[in-house]
Amino acid sequence: MARSDSSFKIILGSSSMARREILAEMGYEFTIVTADIDEKSIRKEKPEELVMALAEAKADAIISRIQSTGQFEEDDHATLLITADTVVVYEGKIREKPSGPEEAREFIKGYSGSHAAVVGSIFVCNLKTGTRKGGWDRAEVYFHDIPDEVIDNMIEEGITQNVAGGLMLEHPLTLPFVEAVVSALSLSLYIYIYICCVCWWALITSFFMEVNSQKKKNILWLDKSATKMFVYLSKYIYFTYQNENNKERKKTFYQSY
Repeated sequence: MARSDSSFKIILGSSSMARREILAEMGYEFTIVTADIDEKSIRKEKPEELVMALAEAKADAIISRIQSTGQFEEDDHATLLITADTVVVYEGKIREKPSGPEEAREFIKGYSGSHAAVVGSIFVCNLKTGTRKGGWDRAEVYFHDIPDEVIDNMIEEGITQNVAGGLMLEHPLTLPFVEAVVSALSLSLYIYIYICCVCWWALITSFFMEVNSQKKKNILWLDKSATKMFVYLSKYIYFTYQNENNKERKKTFYQSY
């Protein structure tokens, strides 16, 4: 059931079906506004820096469009804009969306019986206060051998064309060949906790701003409290749900970075 809380609005700055599903499963109502940016013009050497830069650039583009068109008129409600980006790192090289079927085939063949890292970011802007928060997570994905006929079917269905590194892990054709996903905190769970904390922060700070706009110290304290809550929840979930079977693999993975 969608949440009917009218204290804040959410804009999802992404056309990704997976990101839509994450928010929908959390029970939030949201509006979709996509960013029209040249992602290739933004380059960073480190994948973590790249996904953060791209997510922020998407937010800037959407905010500029909203301001120029008046698409969302300012009201008493806090509005949260959520953008994100993902890349795949294989053998030390950053992979974004494949340029065509042949490159997608090359990508998938490389993953077969091997592993790659998926780096994802989330960037949240409070359009009422102008406050911005962002973060990223990295997961190592291990694959079984992927038969050529399965790769052919992936290419034919086109599921590899519009996703980073040609990887759509949740797709029925891909999922059976995923051996393990190793991360301190899954990106979906990371996004869930992060949005919950930011929404909590937006609601409370908006209340204080309405009661007394001069109480800047209270707002600053609440901002820091939301950040601390996010960190504590992240650590708690990691230590609670850590998979015992993946301890050695995690140790090897983290030592390699």
